[in-house]
Amino acid sequence: MPVIERTRTLRPSTSSDSSPYEVDTKAVGPADLLRLTILGGSGGKRKLGVVEFRGSDLAYKDSFYFRVESQRARQRITFIGAQPVTIIVK
Repeated sequence: MPVIERTRTLRPSTSSDSSPYEVDTKAVGPADLLRLTILGGSGGKRKLGVVEFRGSDLAYKDSFYFRVESQRARQRITFIGAQPVTIIVK
């Protein structure tokens, strides 16, 4: 099972809470695993978490999205168009 890596950096200064982040899945095949690393914090260097998705759920899509809502000192991530199979919070 090939693993395809994607990284998205949260930049609250350039996007609003209602703006979704896009993840490209055009190169993901049915037998692949997509591993999404989400970075944030000052300078976008802090790893917020790693999320994995089955290729079979993404293979026929061009992309999916997620939104980030800031709630006090925490951030809540909502996925649109795909559901993760593994979530690793750092």
